[in-house]
Amino acid sequence: MANADIANGFTHIGGPSTMHEYTSSAAIAVGDLVSIASGKIAPYSEGDGDPFVTAIGVAATSATGSGTTVLVYDSPTAVFRVQTETATAYVAATHDGKCFDVAGATGVQECNLGATVNDTLIVLGQELVNGSTEEAAHAKVRVMISRHALGAYSANTSRSSAADPVAN
Repeated sequence: MANADIANGFTHIGGPSTMHEYTSSAAIAVGDLVSIASGKIAPYSEGDGDPFVTAIGVAATSATGSGTTVLVYDSPTAVFRVQTETATAYVAATHDGKCFDVAGATGVQECNLGATVNDTLIVLGQELVNGSTEEAAHAKVRVMISRHALGAYSANTSRSSAADPVAN
């Protein structure tokens, strides 16, 4: 049976659960990967033309617009679950330990296994949950932020127990 297509952003599942308060510059949904600029956060967007834009973490609370205080899971070693997008089927032997981009708008961000321009996320492995048990499109995967504003997780780290704190 195919994996259910239920994109809902990122869910914190392991590693440090450190959260800090940030001020929003736009509407943000719980589970959005967010970036920081001029001291304010906004939903992370690939392809903004700036190779130095990095993610700060994942929103634990939402914002209806600019000026709202948002709690963000911002540890560089936090682990998140996220759905893979439609165009490329997840295959453990091909994708685990590799870096990929983010796709989607606020509230429905996904891991884009077909894009490696920005290498924002490192895939640690599949997260087996109800509705997502196949190596296929829409698989739920464990990821870390490889281009993190507070300290990048090494994109060259191979998949091992050290690289995957959830697997321990």
